[in-house]
Amino acid sequence: MARVCRPIGLLLSLLGLGCGEVEVTQITLEISTDVDCKGTGGPVTVNSVAIVAGTTDEYRRSDSDPVAVSQMCASGEIGTFVFAPSGASDANVGVRVVLGLDDADLDEEVFAEQCIQNCGNGCVESTRRLSFVPGARLRLPVRLDRNCIGVCCDDGFTCVAGECVSDRIDDCPADVCGPPPVDACPNAPGCGPMVPSGTITFSQSFGGPGDEVAKDIDERGSGYVVGGEFTQDFSVGGTMLSANGAGGIFVAAFSADGSLDWASSCAGAPLVLVAVEATSTGEVLALASAGSTVDCGGVSGSVSAESGSFLIHFGSNGQPLAVHAFGGAAGAGTFEVRSLSVGEDDVVMVAGSGTGAFSVTESGPTLGFGGQDKAFLARMSFSGTADWAHEVSLGGPAVPHTARAGSIALLALPFSGAADFDSGQTSSSNMGQDLLVSGFDLGGGLAFRFVAGGASNDDIAAAGTVQGANEALLSVTYRTDFAHPNGSSSYDGLDASTLFVRDDGSTFTRISQPDHFGGAVAAADEDVYLLTRAERDMGPRVIGSGLDFWFEDVGDSSVGLLGVAVLRAGGGPGDSVVVGSFSGVLELDQTRSTDGSLDFFIARFAR
Repeated sequence: MARVCRPIGLLLSLLGLGCGEVEVTQITLEISTDVDCKGTGGPVTVNSVAIVAGTTDEYRRSDSDPVAVSQMCASGEIGTFVFAPSGASDANVGVRVVLGLDDADLDEEVFAEQCIQNCGNGCVESTRRLSFVPGARLRLPVRLDRNCIGVCCDDGFTCVAGECVSDRIDDCPADVCGPPPVDACPNAPGCGPMVPSGTITFSQSFGGPGDEVAKDIDERGSGYVVGGEFTQDFSVGGTMLSANGAGGIFVAAFSADGSLDWASSCAGAPLVLVAVEATSTGEVLALASAGSTVDCGGVSGSVSAESGSFLIHFGSNGQPLAVHAFGGAAGAGTFEVRSLSVGEDDVVMVAGSGTGAFSVTESGPTLGFGGQDKAFLARMSFSGTADWAHEVSLGGPAVPHTARAGSIALLALPFSGAADFDSGQTSSSNMGQDLLVSGFDLGGGLAFRFVAGGASNDDIAAAGTVQGANEALLSVTYRTDFAHPNGSSSYDGLDASTLFVRDDGSTFTRISQPDHFGGAVAAADEDVYLLTRAERDMGPRVIGSGLDFWFEDVGDSSVGLLGVAVLRAGGGPGDSVVVGSFSGVLELDQTRSTDGSLDFFIARFAR
């Protein structure tokens, strides 16, 4: 399999326009404003900021997707944002920074994404055009002026002090537009050559005589933890894992440099790894399903029904500590726990669905599904009991997802018809399959709910928590159109996108990839990564901050990407790590091959 690198067209979540050539330009926007930040007492305050970046033909378009959206504002400082354009040495790049404003006197709230589509009252816009030189690192100050509220300049111009002037850096004097870009790394000690965005800094693969499939990954301290399934005994970094003749799941923790910290396994067939999540102390929770028993080397669990789910607790050294079982009575219906989320406060949430009466845990409250399709969200304690659980009655089967948005836990799922909450509220789909998103506070109270979607069938592939922000994100796939509370998107065909949900129920989208299905997602601070697969099965792809890497299936080889995480420490905030499985030949930073069975691999990409 060869790497095929294709530009995405727009910068995605502050990512480069290309694939990260050897000579890379890094442009750092330092954004500030004299508009009041929230909480400072002024009637007009900053709601949010959005950034559009691209070629000079793209950055002013009203249908451009923002590469970053943020609500950061403190003492006039919006923040620092980095992107890496690519192209010829004389290539031009345009940047548009837009503020959406709240006006308490008029009781109006304008989101920055709205200003991209239609500049007007409640908006402040500033643009810049410049040429870049490969290899340079530039620092570009951008100040948004309160005198420019509602001032919308023609293409090629930007507002300064209420007047429209040329936005070309070379044409705008420093006393008008502020200081020009400066070299951010002028031969300073310790300021060595940049690692191009998208460069694979290391990769590994592991396998044995059977199939080994990596299913999920999560940041763990400065490293990460990987979870998956295996069918026969195999070795991970010198640690032999036993399937006990039945197959099972594995969990392996790695340091930032890729060295193995520990590996552990649990036997049980047919056992499926659903998710792994790390706690703040380095312990790990693994969610597995589809089996009736699980044995983690002396620590075990079982359910009376033919199939149940298990929450497995591993210590910081990999020692299995406990197995918590979710199950119902034999023959009482089906149910499965399908999603796991552990917040930065170590609050554990699980979401699932089913048709029969079952207990959230063997000792927890019983939910009376009564033969009807329902979804549930539960807050779990580390002792294995449910602190609370809520259910939603549906008109058909669904795969729910959960993630954290600050102090809000999301329950998100595709549905058709009506959805009845146990608190008495009802939501209805418009037509076809829409997305139901509900937010619960950590005490179990329903904080908000909304329906997103359009005329086509819409789906959710994954959910994730945005580390360092009060936001969660959903990997969504839609056709023709997609509406959500604070905006809409349209594309005449299949489109993969990420829907961000803030803790107040407001929404925005980032990364739109036409003709692809959405897969796993991960985000931290301003970095976002999305796994996709083309509608025509050409192999999976990972796109995100400075990264567009396509694993193309060639010949008899095949590859699947199933997990992605963002590393914020240990050698590069914003670096991404992807996991998956392959058979045949895999081209990464080196050629890797299997004996015909499936092996799993890990690849880390530079931010």
